[in-house]
Amino acid sequence: MSKYSRTFKIALAKQCLDGDSSPKALEKQLSISHSQIRYWKNVYSLNGEESFLPPKHPRTAKDKADILKRMWSENWSLAYTSAFYNLPSPGTLWVWLREFDQLGTPRPPT
Repeated sequence: MSKYSRTFKIALAKQCLDGDSSPKALEKQLSISHSQIRYWKNVYSLNGEESFLPPKHPRTAKDKADILKRMWSENWSLAYTSAFYNLPSPGTLWVWLREFDQLGTPRPPT
């Protein structure tokens, strides 16, 4: 369960996207890190009303591998990839990377 509701995240994202407030101003007002608010803004800008919904089915190892491969092939950051795929946080990708490293799945050269 998320600490903040989906409605709350969308409301803050819209405030930022509409120019009504900045992540830094909201950080001071709400004591939520501006990087977290910026992430919510990016998720919402990429996924719209589908933002912050759980996936329709659990992600399989193949799904995770495909997401990581696309991140590497497109040279996307963890934050952008996470927002693009509507993941709860960039930390999700760190967990996946650790899992794949433990399994010995090779990464493409950087």
